[in-house]
This record gives sequence, C-alpha cells and structure tokens, in this order.
Amino acid sequence: MGEQENIMVAEGAEPAAEEQKHETGTETAVEGDSPSENPGDNSSEDEGTGAEASATFEDGAGGKGEGKEDKPDHRTAENAENARRRREREENDRMEKARREARVEAILETLGGVNPYTQEPMKDASDVEIYETMKKMEAKGLDPVKDYPKYRAEQDRQAEAGRQAAREQADFFARDREAFVQKYPDVDLEGLIADADFADYAEGKVGKKPLAEIYAGYLKLTEKQGAKARESARAEVSAAEQRAAQALANAKATPGSAVGEGSAEPEYFTPEQVKAMSKSEIARNLEKIQESMRKWK
Repeated sequence: MGEQENIMVAEGAEPAAEEQKHETGTETAVEGDSPSENPGDNSSEDEGTGAEASATFEDGAGGKGEGKEDKPDHRTAENAENARRRREREENDRMEKARREARVEAILETLGGVNPYTQEPMKDASDVEIYETMKKMEAKGLDPVKDYPKYRAEQDRQAEAGRQAAREQADFFARDREAFVQKYPDVDLEGLIADADFADYAEGKVGKKPLAEIYAGYLKLTEKQGAKARESARAEVSAAEQRAAQALANAKATPGSAVGEGSAEPEYFTPEQVKAMSKSEIARNLEKIQESMRKWK
C-alpha cells in the first residue's frame, strides 16, 4: 500500500467531503455521504424534484384551487418572483456542475487516471465516484473491494427510500393545498403564508398536519386573543366612565360651608357665606346674593 498511501497524502489538499449530487446518465457526485452513489443514477434530478416539492407550500407554486383567479397585479408579482427563483436555481446548478467537473478532473490528474484500489483505469465521473466510495469504505474499516457490492446495494436502498419520501411529501402538499382551497375559498393562501403571525403559529406543523386544520387552530387562537382584547377594552372604558361620572359629581357638589352642613338652604346669605363661595357658586346664586346684600348693613 506504499503507493496508495502516497496517493492519499497527495489528496490531502482536497476539499472536505461534500454532499453527493448526480448528473443524469454518466456524471455523478464525487464526495459526501449521500445515500445514492450509483453511477448513472438520476438521483439529483429526483432529489431536486423532492426539494422543489417541499417548497411548494413555501413559494406558492402550483396547486392553486380551481375556480379562483388571482388579481392581475398579484399574478404578475408572483410570476416575477417565480422566474427569479428559477433563474437563481439554474445559476446555482450551473456553478455546482462546474465545480464537480473541475474536481473530477483534479482527482483524475492526481491519481494518474488509475483507481488505486482496483488498479483499473478511471476515465470519468462515474469511475471517480467508485474510487471515492471505496475511499470512504476504507475509512470506515471496510474492505474497499470485497465489501463494495454489499455497501453499494445498501446505499442504493437508502437513496430510493429518500426519493420515495420526497415523492410522498410532494403528493401531500399538492393534495393539502387543494383541500385548503376547497374549504376556505375566500382566503388568500399566498397572503396567509406570508403572514408572519401565521408563520409563527404554523412552524413545526406544516407537512405534519393538514393546512386547513392548522388554519382552523390559528383562527381559534386569534379569536380567543381578540375576545381578551375586547374584554380588556370594555374594562378600560367602564373605568373611564366611572372616573368621569365621579368627576362630574364632584363638580356639581356644593361645599357645605356655603349653606351650612345638615341645614336647609337659608333665605339669604351672610357676607361670610358669600366669601366662602367659589366663583361657580356665586354665579349660580347671584340673584339671591344680590337680595341678601340689600339686607346687609
């Protein structure tokens, strides 16, 4: 293994293991612990479909209920956003493909185009993937040559299980959106998804419960919160009314010093009583004060 050890050291400058991605037919990923490592496997395409299906709920693409049309301005904005996301995905895919191709070329050049485990020539990404799978097996204490068929079969089973899960999730989101639109035809689904309060409430529930069920719970919660807010507002209004009534009563109250506490109102006022009156009391009793002043000597 002396030659092999030198090769392993030469590869020490390679980037850390990255997630595998496959090119349709002939080109596959070259690093990582992704379940699918089968040359010619179209798992990247399937996995991309699953990822986009997972985002169906998030980006509002597809699954719109029949019989309900978006307003023109909303449709235009939605189409523009979907186009932007599509261009961004295409650019990311292009850059990722270029990185994979460059990495494959670097490995082939470093190894001299020969798989150090099998001593067979390597020509393309499929051969490089086989080499890197064997390299990972060796790191796990497995025999890269003897244990390869069994190891690869298990990886293929895991990859297929992942693709099946993605397909089931995509079907769930499509059916879920349709069921929601049928139950709540007047609700703007895209607007609901964009609502921060609803997003907080729905976090961890989307994909596990039907969207209509999540929305029903959200309505119940907001109604309960609204009832508490209305009750609090009524209490504040009641307290304010009580304070206003008390202030009015205080304003209308006549000080006992003006007429004498516990006694009937006199026929006329003495100078002392008039001096003790407030301006409002004087204005209210002006005629009687004038009559009383005629009796003063």
